[in-house]
Amino acid sequence: MKQMLWNTYHFYVKSKYIFQIYRKRANIIDKTLTIILAVVSSAGVASWAIWNQWAVVWAIIIGASNIANIIKSHLPYEKRIYAMDYMLPKLINLIAEIESYYRRIALKKEEDIDKDEVNNKIEILDKVYNDLCNTFAIKNIPEPWSKKISIQAENLAKEEVNRNYDFIAK
Repeated sequence: MKQMLWNTYHFYVKSKYIFQIYRKRANIIDKTLTIILAVVSSAGVASWAIWNQWAVVWAIIIGASNIANIIKSHLPYEKRIYAMDYMLPKLINLIAEIESYYRRIALKKEEDIDKDEVNNKIEILDKVYNDLCNTFAIKNIPEPWSKKISIQAENLAKEEVNRNYDFIAK
C-alpha cells in the first residue's frame, strides 16, 4: 500500500515538472513570436517610409506580419501558459496533501495499514488531479509533451521524490 501511494505521489510530482517545463517553453515561444512580429511590423513600416521604390515588398511584409499576428492569437501557447499558471499552485497543494498523508502512514507496518483507507485516499486524490486537468483544459489540449520534456521531468521528479523519501520516511 505504501508503494502504491508513493507511486501516485511520484506521478503527481512528474506531472508538476512536465507542466512547469512545458509552461517555460510555451512562454519562450510566445514571447519570441511576439517580439519577432513586433520587429517585423516596425521594421516594415520604417523601411516602407525610407525606401518608397520597394513599397510593394514592404506592403507584403506588413500584410504578412498582420496575418501572422492574427494566426498567433489562435496558437495554443498563451492559453496553455494561462491554464498552467492557475493549475500548478493547485497541483503543488495536491502534492503537499499526499506528502502529509504519506507521513501519517509511513511509520506503520504494511499489515497495520488500512488498505481501503489508502485506496479511498488515492481515488480522492486522482479525482482532484483529473478535475484540475479538466478544469484547466489540460486534457483537451493535444499533448504537447515531447520525449525530451518527459525524460527531463522524470529526472527532476526522481530527485525530488528521493529527497523527500529520505525526509518523510526516516
